[in-house]
Amino acid sequence: MEKALRAGPDAIVLDLEDAVPDSEKDTARTLVGAGVATIAAAGVVPMVRPGGLHDLEACVVEGLEALVLPKIDSIENVVLYAAALDRSTGIVVTLETALGYLNAAELARAPRVVGLFAATGKGGDVQRELGYRPTASGLETLFIRSQAVLAARAARLPHILTGPWQELEDLDGLRQQAAFDRDLGFTGEMLIHPAGVEIVNEIYSLSAVELEYHAGLVAAYEEAQREGIGAVIYRGAHIDAAHYRTSLAVVEDARRTGRLDGGG
Repeated sequence: MEKALRAGPDAIVLDLEDAVPDSEKDTARTLVGAGVATIAAAGVVPMVRPGGLHDLEACVVEGLEALVLPKIDSIENVVLYAAALDRSTGIVVTLETALGYLNAAELARAPRVVGLFAATGKGGDVQRELGYRPTASGLETLFIRSQAVLAARAARLPHILTGPWQELEDLDGLRQQAAFDRDLGFTGEMLIHPAGVEIVNEIYSLSAVELEYHAGLVAAYEEAQREGIGAVIYRGAHIDAAHYRTSLAVVEDARRTGRLDGGG
């Protein structure tokens, strides 16, 4: 947790599931409250991944922003957790089973859900469930990742995550994968090591060049509107109200989140 805080992430997930040996579960549960408080005091979003409903009492502490629920198959799973949460605590549903991916659209609309995490890490539960072989291109998981993005966007969820990158010494590979994920429509990555935070923050931030393009498009269209024109040519391309709304949303989201020119 301390290493992660120094790396500058947007959020930290305290894990009570697979990352903690059974012999250490009880000790880990006693650390959650102080951990959440420390993360929140640093201005980072604190989240907890429970190992099951039996962890809820330890997880639901003051300052908790969200639970990251593992291996969710159906909306009934989510409802059981949601019933124990107050209105200020959200849920991020992890898609890591075949049935979970099939039910992604329904899960995205479940109570308290604020995000989907499309887990596609090498050697994890999803690989075992679906039987694919990981490749450098990642195309074997393109369909399920795309399905997660579509489900989350249709439900208007603010957080659409994927990962984690497993090859900790291959940061160039992380950069390539994160760029592909960002192009696909994800809003962030789950990481298992602080070394990847800077790269992911950079990839998911709006560069100065991109900001200049979208801000220029907004200005050009608004100028055309003042002249009573509904469509114009901007940098050689046709733009109309749809393009304007897209660029305006990009600029406003980047300014709201602080993701400008590699920051945030």
